[in-house]
Amino acid sequence: MRRSMKRKGLLAGILMLGIVCFASGSASAVSPSRLLDGLWFKLNAAVQGYMVDKDTGNFVKRNFKVPLYMGFAWNTVESQYNMRVFTETGPGVWTHTYTAADNTVGYNENFISDFQIQVYVSNDTDFIWTYHTPYIKYVLDDTGAVKKATYSGTGEVYTGSFNAEASEYYGFVKFSGTTVDVSKLPFTP
Repeated sequence: MRRSMKRKGLLAGILMLGIVCFASGSASAVSPSRLLDGLWFKLNAAVQGYMVDKDTGNFVKRNFKVPLYMGFAWNTVESQYNMRVFTETGPGVWTHTYTAADNTVGYNENFISDFQIQVYVSNDTDFIWTYHTPYIKYVLDDTGAVKKATYSGTGEVYTGSFNAEASEYYGFVKFSGTTVDVSKLPFTP
């Protein structure tokens, strides 16, 4: 019984310490460092999967690659990143096609868990929806700013639409790429 009382006292003390830390704001060990704010990534989405032919109902294999750009901007009101996606919707025409809002995981911001984005494939009507978990690896310069970074993630394509060819698309996606200087973007963000 005495041992049980000691455990209860210890648990109560730990609980009180947790409440004090939470109330004082010092329990935010996983708060984002905002290292990714202002970074742009030039990415390639390698997609493998099957589309449902809208005329026959049969599954048809279709693999393709989609180049895209993604820019990170810190949203101070929501305390998360807004990620803007630009895809080529025509030859040499880059269009802002999607904005995602999400948080990074961990103090070093290396992951985004179950990150959902929409990617336009070749025009402004054909698209896929994906969930993937990217790993962002970076190198810092002497001032603590990101010098360069890589982005890699694998996930699923849980739906898609190809108006001319099929009604639905399902498969897998792998994103990979590196940071690119804003002056090298083929569009004005």
